[in-house]
Amino acid sequence: MNVESAEIKKFLTRAGFLFLLFIAINQLQFLFTSPYYGNELYKQKFEHFVSSEKGYNTVFFGSSRTFRQINPFLFDSLLQEYQIKSFNCGAPAVSNPEQYYLYETFLKNPPPGIRYAFMELKPINYISRVNLWTPRNYYWHSPEWVFYVYRYLNQSMLPLKNKIGYSLDYSFSLFLKYTHLGFLNMPHEKPAKQEEILGFKENGYLPLEDQVLLAPDDTAFAARREEFKRDTVILAQRIRQSVADFGSTISEEWLNRVHLTKVEKLIAQSAAKGIHLIFIIPPMLPEYKETLALQQSLPASHVIELADYTRYPEFYMREHLFDHGHLNKAGAALFTQRMATELRHKVINYQ
Repeated sequence: MNVESAEIKKFLTRAGFLFLLFIAINQLQFLFTSPYYGNELYKQKFEHFVSSEKGYNTVFFGSSRTFRQINPFLFDSLLQEYQIKSFNCGAPAVSNPEQYYLYETFLKNPPPGIRYAFMELKPINYISRVNLWTPRNYYWHSPEWVFYVYRYLNQSMLPLKNKIGYSLDYSFSLFLKYTHLGFLNMPHEKPAKQEEILGFKENGYLPLEDQVLLAPDDTAFAARREEFKRDTVILAQRIRQSVADFGSTISEEWLNRVHLTKVEKLIAQSAAKGIHLIFIIPPMLPEYKETLALQQSLPASHVIELADYTRYPEFYMREHLFDHGHLNKAGAALFTQRMATELRHKVINYQ
């Protein structure tokens, strides 16, 4: 080996050592950081939930579909005879697998007295370009979760280009977490008002109409509403997809066994803590084949399906929708009523 090659090897060795040292030191901060540090809205909701003295025994996890569509006050009033007292921990853009991370972290030390937990049942989600470089995206990533994504994608019916794209995005997100380069791209947002986080009744529910009233300077929600009112295509597509998926026999090839194993494990972990975990299938998703294959493999008492247009056309009616993905306040009331009915019939009456 010549002198030049030896020097290059020495340089690369030192650079590699310094990089690993940087990564190791960078991880020390996680010993003193909230496990929810990248999701400030969820963090504040969850802290309020666990510190409350209201005696909550039921909790909802999930995305904005949970945050905007499940009204704990109404839910509890419909189940008064069962002493249900619920809180909505839904937060925008939380999906599979982030919601599983949040729920597993919750299960490590759940508040005493929790009887029921609800969570959305949906396929894996792509990473928004807006969030890609930020802690909001990568705070929950770990080698374990990225490996889950790889195995999930290997079983998925997604097109190959999507599998490659998802794999690259989740891998890059893990790199960002370990290097914290995303802190160079922290969004500068105005702190949310307490009502925007907890809702007017401080139970975690805030319909989108109230969100618009609380933040009149944020025109994004109103713009989404106007776009929905002008569009006649996407809603029709969602209805056709629901009719087609729920009206057909779902082939076994749509069953993602990696996802099924994760869901079954969460159900078992919950039961060990005395919690009955229930998965919700919400309306207005782009497709349902994978989700239906999962539903068919799970006990009926652990799934509430409210997405079949032929059974629940009210959730696809314009007067009950705020935009292409969310129910409005009237739709949320109907959705909450259906959930309460399903909980009573499927679970409570058979325990």
